[in-house]
Amino acid sequence: MKARFPAVVAMHVVALLGLFLVALQQSAAAVPTNPDPWPRQMQITGGTLTVYQPQVDSWDGGFLKFRAAVAVKPSDGGQEVFGVIRASAHTLVDRTARMVSLFNFSLLQID
Repeated sequence: MKARFPAVVAMHVVALLGLFLVALQQSAAAVPTNPDPWPRQMQITGGTLTVYQPQVDSWDGGFLKFRAAVAVKPSDGGQEVFGVIRASAHTLVDRTARMVSLFNFSLLQID
């Protein structure tokens, strides 16, 4: 089970980042009460996953590399474990709408 746990966490991190990107696209039409609510939390099997605000490592206008701190808190009261994920995505910039669309995500590293 321990060997699968990082893979499960990685899938949840990717899902949470995907949900974040969908929320960004939808927020253009509606003004939320808190426009940038970080960190993001998600309930996962056996605990809570927290993703902290991503930081851009590089972006050339077409390809983005970023990292984000993450934490997993077991629901059984165990100690919270912190780590970092590194990911990349292609970008499509719409200057008129002032929006950037991200696609072709890749999870590069989990520490």
